[in-house]
Amino acid sequence: MTEHPLDGRIESLSLMLDLDPEIQQGFIASLKDVGGIAGVNKGDHLFNEGDSNANDGYVVLKGTLTIASSGGFENELFAPVLVGEMKQFSFSGDEARVANVTAAADLEVLRFDWAALYKSLGERLSDKQIEDFRCALRRYAWMHFLELEGEL
Repeated sequence: MTEHPLDGRIESLSLMLDLDPEIQQGFIASLKDVGGIAGVNKGDHLFNEGDSNANDGYVVLKGTLTIASSGGFENELFAPVLVGEMKQFSFSGDEARVANVTAAADLEVLRFDWAALYKSLGERLSDKQIEDFRCALRRYAWMHFLELEGEL
């Protein structure tokens, strides 16, 4: 099997450290199936704090983004990074975004819909593996939240 150019960049996500190899491969395959590569111009917003409509996530493949909350916290994240995961933790999709996420430089992203991702994962992984994936994603989101709150 030939490696896809996205594989290495997705494998570099810190989330992958918490996943066993079979779940990693299912996640990579699902992202490639449901995601699309897009460019985002410097200054454009990926998310706005308080938004509860969109259910999209992004793997930032190239570039830098700024995360800022109304509480005054601001941080830069560098590719590769997964963003949009915090909204998932009701798993019903009704949680609001907790920060503004803005392109600090031109970005290359893999944009996907979380519901489509979970559907694709369901076709590849067992229920136990999906639960393991969600647990790892929850830990990843918790670390982002603590950073946003200035606690890390």
